[in-house]
Amino acid sequence: MLLRTLWVVGIASAVPTIALAQQSPQAWYTGHVTLSAGATVFDRSGSGTTGIYALRGDLLLYPSILLEGGLSYAHRNDGQGFGNVFIPGMQVQLQGTSGQFSPYVGLGGGVTVEARTDGGGSYVSFSPSFSAGLRVALSEGAGLRFEGRLNAVGADFAGVYSEMTGGLSISW
Repeated sequence: MLLRTLWVVGIASAVPTIALAQQSPQAWYTGHVTLSAGATVFDRSGSGTTGIYALRGDLLLYPSILLEGGLSYAHRNDGQGFGNVFIPGMQVQLQGTSGQFSPYVGLGGGVTVEARTDGGGSYVSFSPSFSAGLRVALSEGAGLRFEGRLNAVGADFAGVYSEMTGGLSISW
């Protein structure tokens, strides 16, 4: 259900973001570093919900196009033999700006590193990703970020980690 909701929100947010991006004034920053926290709903050899933390940095490439790199971390304790989960990745994001609000959508990829707690080593898989979110400028140099992100596990979508996070951004 949450995955379906994330897809609907992502598609619904893409239309106004694309419209804003076509008429956006110069952005109020050239880059961000954001520390976020939230929840992830996972469906990968078992399903459940756990906390997730993310560190992301982005750079403005063009008035409405950003390049983002980041790392998400979660710890699964669901009895399926998985423990720490790391998801490093990169995205290209299309962003619109209207005053202090900047909605965006992103598409990218990375890897999912799932460490086993039962001695089975680690699984490393390609991880395509999709995101939709909102950056809010609070003052010059500081802002908030709210985001939904879908990380697939493997090119065949053998599993998924969906993130709902919010956090503090520092911009320059």
